Amino acid sequence: MLKWLVIIVGTIISFLLVVAIIGYQLKSNEEKNRAYLEQKHNKQADLIERQVKKLSVAPEQILSFEQTNSYQIIKQHLTCINNQQCKAVKVSFADQSCLLAINSIGAARLLKAAPTEQVGSCPSISVNTEAVCLDNVCQLKKMRN
Repeated sequence: MLKWLVIIVGTIISFLLVVAIIGYQLKSNEEKNRAYLEQKHNKQADLIERQVKKLSVAPEQILSFEQTNSYQIIKQHLTCINNQQCKAVKVSFADQSCLLAINSIGAARLLKAAPTEQVGSCPSISVNTEAVCLDNVCQLKKMRN
């Protein structure tokens, strides 16, 4: 009887030890995953900021445009996974129309928000362009003939 009691207690202790080790591994993996996702989000935000700053607009115009709803929509909807998600959208602002590369969700939101806002100036883009997903960011690229 004592032999079986020792075996059962030993088995239960071993099982609890394995469960505790797995729990610790899951906790440390979750912490590493959160740090990785935060780092990835920061890199993506920096990439988006660099893409937005490439626009040929005067700094004072950028500052005023950054406060608009359209800017926020563009900034939040530049990410993509494949080319099918990116759309080349001609958006009519209050002062002019611009051709932008944005994902399909952002395109729908931007078309609703943009008509009343002023953009200042648009980047010069050739006629034969298409929206493509490069480095997980929607961009306009010259089409191959």
